[in-house]
Amino acid sequence: MKNAIPKSTSGLLGASAEMIGGATQHGAAIGLVRNTAVHLTTDRTALVTKRDAYEAARTVLTDNKDALQAATDAGHAFITQTRDLLKPHLGSRYSSAWDVTGLIRSLQVSSIPMKQLPVLEAMESFLTDNPNRENAELNVTAVRAGELATTVTAAHNTVNAQKTQVKTAHNVRIAAAKVLMKRLADLVAELKQAMPALDERWLAFGLKMPGTKERPATPTNIIAVLIGANAVSVKWSAAARAEYYRVWKRVVGLDDVLIAVGSPADLDIILEGLPSNSTVEIAVSAMNNGGESALSVLATIQTL
Repeated sequence: MKNAIPKSTSGLLGASAEMIGGATQHGAAIGLVRNTAVHLTTDRTALVTKRDAYEAARTVLTDNKDALQAATDAGHAFITQTRDLLKPHLGSRYSSAWDVTGLIRSLQVSSIPMKQLPVLEAMESFLTDNPNRENAELNVTAVRAGELATTVTAAHNTVNAQKTQVKTAHNVRIAAAKVLMKRLADLVAELKQAMPALDERWLAFGLKMPGTKERPATPTNIIAVLIGANAVSVKWSAAARAEYYRVWKRVVGLDDVLIAVGSPADLDIILEGLPSNSTVEIAVSAMNNGGESALSVLATIQTL
């Protein structure tokens, strides 16, 4: 049975915790040298630290994006209000007269920060040159336009800077994950050299015993034939990796669940002593030292 090393961060942290437990309990007796509980813990702690730093950076980025959205919303509201106040002066439809306000080719107000910025800067200049067009009561002033331009710029730059931080933290986390992944693979390799393939101590590491096989496939083509008033011949096709089989039966109305009635190595069995005039359900599962397959499709037969 192959022991696959997880690739996800959560999978690596879960698997490494189990392996640390096994190494702590059995490492000295097994003779672990290169991949001890101390080594495993060091690499796992590094990944936890890098994961937490990455998640913290993502949280900061989310907060920064919220701040940028708030600044953009405020900028949109200011530009819209200023435009509406200027319509009696510059016209209700776009003309080149509006270009001085930053609204060029359209009076539509953008919700994109860097498209708002030149409009806010132009409106700051326009209101500075035309103070009679300001409205202090509504806070439509050159000062306010400048403040919003500064806020939008700062918020936009902060988001971009934090995106770089998140990318860096992501790469650092990936690097730490690769280190831990290699450590776990090296531990499995060291255990293979130090322990028999069917040593139960593999289980203490959260690992499968390499000597066990993959569970067998589910048997198919179950055929049940009545060969007497109270006897049934059951046959099935061979299941991949099966070493032997387990046959199950349930007498409808008598048994609550399927009951194991035999474990043949061959591909057939005869069930005798069944109750008369009964419906009998029969299923087969395959077995090996890796476990048991799922039950086959039920075969149903009526006794006499």
